[in-house]
Amino acid sequence: MTERFDLLALGETMLSLVATDGNLMTASAFTATHGGAESNTCVAMARRGLRVAWVSRLGDDPAGRRIRAHLSGEGVDLRWARTDPARPTGLMLRDTEGGVRYWRSGRYSSAAASRSVVRPNCR
Repeated sequence: MTERFDLLALGETMLSLVATDGNLMTASAFTATHGGAESNTCVAMARRGLRVAWVSRLGDDPAGRRIRAHLSGEGVDLRWARTDPARPTGLMLRDTEGGVRYWRSGRYSSAAASRSVVRPNCR
């Protein structure tokens, strides 16, 4: 019997450090989380009891391991989320005033080609 998922999502997730005491220029306190619309959607749907899987790659680094642990802990199936030892997980700095800065250079998503993405057997 073929396994069925209610949602398969493909997308990038980055470590997100959020300034909690001011804008990015003056802040000295940050909260660590992660950001990615597709993985956030997976978490929300898993919390509602749906079977969800996330398709992506993460760096073989602390940020990638942190994201993987969180998503797995939320019930997101990660069988198609690969670890890439050659490329880092992306980083986002943001604040509560609308400031945001991304570090994406060299990460997997910046160099992804369609043939390098794991393709689940979908119907």
